[in-house]
Amino acid sequence: MRPIHHDREQHQKNEHSGPKNEHTGIKGSGMDAFSANNAWLSDEHSHAPQSLRGGAIDSTAEGLNASPASAGPPVASEPSALVTVIGGDAYATGTNTVVTGAVSNEVKDLGYAKVASGVAEFEASGTSSHGEPAAGADTFLSVGGADMVMKVELDLNFHIGNQDVAVSKLAYYAIDIDNWAPPNGPIVMDYQAHAISQFGEPHGYLPSHVAPSGNLATVTASADAQGLNSLASTLTQSLAVENHFSLVSGAAMVAA
Repeated sequence: MRPIHHDREQHQKNEHSGPKNEHTGIKGSGMDAFSANNAWLSDEHSHAPQSLRGGAIDSTAEGLNASPASAGPPVASEPSALVTVIGGDAYATGTNTVVTGAVSNEVKDLGYAKVASGVAEFEASGTSSHGEPAAGADTFLSVGGADMVMKVELDLNFHIGNQDVAVSKLAYYAIDIDNWAPPNGPIVMDYQAHAISQFGEPHGYLPSHVAPSGNLATVTASADAQGLNSLASTLTQSLAVENHFSLVSGAAMVAA
């Protein structure tokens, strides 16, 4: 997996129970335009801010004149948004290459909470009758506005004879509970598995497709958003050049 490289900025929302840390981000690869700003799970920013309450109160107090009058009824909390983007890319070079990608993403607004989940699978395989083939695959996930995130990913790369194989798979589950935030920032469970071999040991796994014949590239993406003011969008690209290479990329974005 390639590390996140995002430009980020923090956002606050004033709620009756206290401001809530809204934006999160999880390791990604190249779809920076979609990623959440100021991610809390990246190489540069590995911890969310512990509390924004003091800064919000101080900045508010400076703009108000002291008055003995009652402040009036409490202000209702603004609903938060859950935004996720999942995707990946893959490539293979050689006289025979097969590259596939599949992405799905969905979010549901349950009224008291928002739940999102998705899967990205990218595989690449290349062979060459002359020269060395190459294959690579990557997946990424970016999440904003979640209170809890669970992510599972698998990356494999190995070389068998004159065939190079790469596999990257990622699945996630995210929850945003209305009017609640974890006291120490979003709760993250990140499970990763990586394997690299150059001597024909596929670690018990081979891509679902057979040995490549020709140069093929296929990718699919689906997105589903259920709820008021929700959003669903997909983006895919594929290219194959005979006797040279195949490549694909895809992403699916949902928000509610």
